[in-house]
Amino acid sequence: MREVHKTYMAELEIEVLRDKNKELKKEIERLKDLLDQQLNIKTIRMDKEKQKEYAIEIAEKVCNYYQIKFGQMMSKYRGEEVTLARQMTMYLTKQKTALNGEEIAQLFNRDRTTVLHSISKIKGQLSNKFDDTIKNDIFNLNVLV
Repeated sequence: MREVHKTYMAELEIEVLRDKNKELKKEIERLKDLLDQQLNIKTIRMDKEKQKEYAIEIAEKVCNYYQIKFGQMMSKYRGEEVTLARQMTMYLTKQKTALNGEEIAQLFNRDRTTVLHSISKIKGQLSNKFDDTIKNDIFNLNVLV
């Protein structure tokens, strides 16, 4: 009888933890939304030239984060680390500025479809619930930029 009671209590504790986890996830999402709104307010006040300068700052910080040179990111080189840094730069630029795909493409010497592909690729990796690497990178980069 005691084993049944222990099992039941353990199941109740697990259920309580699940509920708390759901609440915590909701709160984290709410805080992310607030942060995004704050960042958007900041960039809305910038004119296009300031936003382009900010995009270059983002690119430089992403390069430092992934330990590559800015010139490598701007080149045609397609190594895995450089490609990831390039895609992350385009994704963050789109998230943190009001620049459109064409403007981002011009800024980084790429085609508009490359920018769209990069953004889509990072979004796809963010939805992968089995790999938190990109989520961690974005969190860390958001702190830096």
